[in-house]
Amino acid sequence: YLQQCRGLLQRAARKIAVIGNESCDLDSAVSALALAYHLHCTPELLQPRCTKDTVIIPVLNVVRNELALKTEVTYYLKQQKIALDELICSDEVEWENEPNNLDLVLVDHHMTKLTNHRIVGIVDHRPIDGAAKFNTDAFRTIELVGSCATLVGRELMNIFQEKQEPGYAEALELLYGAIVLDTVNFSKEADKAKQLDHDVVEFIEKNVKNIEPEDSSGYRESLFKSLVAARSDISQLNAYQLLFKDLKILNQNGRTVSLPGFPMAVQEYLKLSECSQHINQFASSTQSNVVLLLGM
Repeated sequence: YLQQCRGLLQRAARKIAVIGNESCDLDSAVSALALAYHLHCTPELLQPRCTKDTVIIPVLNVVRNELALKTEVTYYLKQQKIALDELICSDEVEWENEPNNLDLVLVDHHMTKLTNHRIVGIVDHRPIDGAAKFNTDAFRTIELVGSCATLVGRELMNIFQEKQEPGYAEALELLYGAIVLDTVNFSKEADKAKQLDHDVVEFIEKNVKNIEPEDSSGYRESLFKSLVAARSDISQLNAYQLLFKDLKILNQNGRTVSLPGFPMAVQEYLKLSECSQHINQFASSTQSNVVLLLGM
């Protein structure tokens, strides 16, 4: 399915993009991929906006040259044998050229800057923003659970149980890691997990991953540690990419202040190759008046 999407993006006249939020964290990324596949298999959920000529594609809400910064996302997708060049990033979609022929399904958020496009569906696990306005024709699932992947997983579970559709096992396995990470491995101290998070993960362990109940705790712990380690892994990033890894930008009184944060001392960062050149390039690309480096 993913291998076909890039070609369909170029050829199809009518499209529905399933897009996650701008953080493009693991939950947002895998939820968009899995839900797009589910809607591709069950297009009747999007009628009447979805006709026989409409294609449904997942979009990662990050520009291509910043995908490498999402280290836990790239790590986990590679673990699931998904090639990164098969994925569609937000800057690879011609949003402005086809507002009438490109609808949206929002995943892991329910408000968007893409206001020229019709929202035909929403799946989110956040509290509803008071400023949100919803299209009455759109399907909407907004529930407070630990992970958006849980809500997508519930929909896939139902189909998997009824039809054993090909691809659903892989999609459920994709969601599993995000639920474990987002709930902080079901930590009581974090208190993020709800009963539905437990139900979906236990279903995947039993029916997809074939993990025995007595082995689940150790398996989850190992996976959680690997994802946390991947999230902080900067070994494959250069000095320029590091400036975007944990970036905050403040705008006030006509001035832009950029605050890149590093998982290292600033002195160590300044020893990296071509560091000064990268900082100047960064200041220019972000139109920053001030760049303040923040280290550990």
